[in-house]
Amino acid sequence: VGRGLKPVASKRRLRRRGCEGKKRHATQQDAVGHLRWLARLRVDTKDGNLNAYHCQFCKGWHVGHLSPKLKA
Repeated sequence: VGRGLKPVASKRRLRRRGCEGKKRHATQQDAVGHLRWLARLRVDTKDGNLNAYHCQFCKGWHVGHLSPKLKA
C-alpha cells in the first residue's frame, strides 16, 4: 500500500493471532482455575500480571497479560 501505510489485517488473521497458542476455556471459572494452577507452579509469567479474559474472537476465555491499552 502506498505512502508507507500498512495493509489492514483481515478479521480471520487477527482471530488466528489472537487465539494462536492459547488454551481456550469454556467458562471464566475454568480460566481462573488455570490461572491459579499456574501461580501454584510458579510459572514464569514475566511481570506476574496474568489475567483471565473473555476472547472477542472465539468467545471463550483465555489466560494472558493485559493489553497495554487496558493497563493505562
